[in-house]
Amino acid sequence: MSKSTGNMRLTWLFLGTGLAFFIAAILSRVLTMTFFAAAFTGSLSVEMQQLKTLWNLLMYIIPLSFGSLAAGFIAVGIIGCIGLVIDTWQPARNCGRPGGHHDVQP
Repeated sequence: MSKSTGNMRLTWLFLGTGLAFFIAAILSRVLTMTFFAAAFTGSLSVEMQQLKTLWNLLMYIIPLSFGSLAAGFIAVGIIGCIGLVIDTWQPARNCGRPGGHHDVQP
């Protein structure tokens, strides 16, 4: 397996993982909102009020965490795609190796 193929697989892995976290963020947002609307209607006891406060906090933290992970993985995947494109545009170089084009010939 060449270096370029390995980098391409890694880039697709980051993009796929980012997409999975994005879907998880959307699903967790929809499901927690639905559960919140169904569970906390009408007058509530003190214990349920405390649970409502906790659930209200988690209802925003969990989807935002998944969304942040998705943004990070997708950003790394996009940067990897840009790196692959730049790598294919530049010719192979022998920098720093004996006989490379940067060697000074006396």
